[in-house]
Amino acid sequence: MKMTDILISRLKQRKNPIVQTLLTIIASYQSKNSKQQEELVRLKTKNSKQQEELVRLKTKNSKQQEELVRLKTKQQAKQEIIKDKNTPSDLLSQICNKQYEKQKLDNVWIDSSFQKIDKLKCDYVGKIGELWCDNFCKNNHIDCKYIEDKNTKDGTYDIKIQNKKIEIKTARQEKQKTFQHENLHQRGYDYLCFLDISPVHFYFTILPRFNMKSKREIFGKTLHRRKNTSNVFKFDFSNLTIKNAIKAGKCLKIDSTTSSETVKIYSTINYLKLFKNQRSSKIK
Repeated sequence: MKMTDILISRLKQRKNPIVQTLLTIIASYQSKNSKQQEELVRLKTKNSKQQEELVRLKTKNSKQQEELVRLKTKQQAKQEIIKDKNTPSDLLSQICNKQYEKQKLDNVWIDSSFQKIDKLKCDYVGKIGELWCDNFCKNNHIDCKYIEDKNTKDGTYDIKIQNKKIEIKTARQEKQKTFQHENLHQRGYDYLCFLDISPVHFYFTILPRFNMKSKREIFGKTLHRRKNTSNVFKFDFSNLTIKNAIKAGKCLKIDSTTSSETVKIYSTINYLKLFKNQRSSKIK
């Protein structure tokens, strides 16, 4: 036991008021000193944590400085590469980008409601006409059977409408404003339907099966026979071809204002006789 503690113990045994007052002061001082010691320990602990945090921040800052140096080095390397824009690869890249921008300016399909057809491959373009005919018939309660890609024993065609075999050819407008129809056959169907799609409207042409080797007076042209074949033809529609077909009543121009009834009347007039309510009204 410390001497101070022994002295205080002896003083407590005395009844002297002055001694008791002195003991009270000593106890108050000890209590205050104890709290100060606790606060000192707390501050030391806090300071220790702050020191640890400072070390952590310094370490983090050091890593950031290293990353900054790395990025600067990388940027400098890029700048060195950019300085020389006449490498063969860069030259080709620049030309490709310029031609792409030029193509966008010349693209007539931009903002067209049919614009996605310009991105489709030929097989998918061909499906558009087939699906349009199939859905048009179903929407208007017309008896039809879509053959799709199935092989049939009774001919080569895409859809049957009121038991008539229909071969459908679809084309999108080319840069020269023409429509190209490939792989036309002489037999295997009753009617040929052409769906020619431009950015603002499309043309629906119906023809009964005809001799493809002879000149078509309606269109003012003869079909092209494919090389090394005897019965496979190519039929291109120009603006003049379309104009002649419309004049002869074999082609209908369809846009956002054309009604389903107009298409039904046109189809009836062109010998299909597929629809129950036939009319003799004129097409506008």
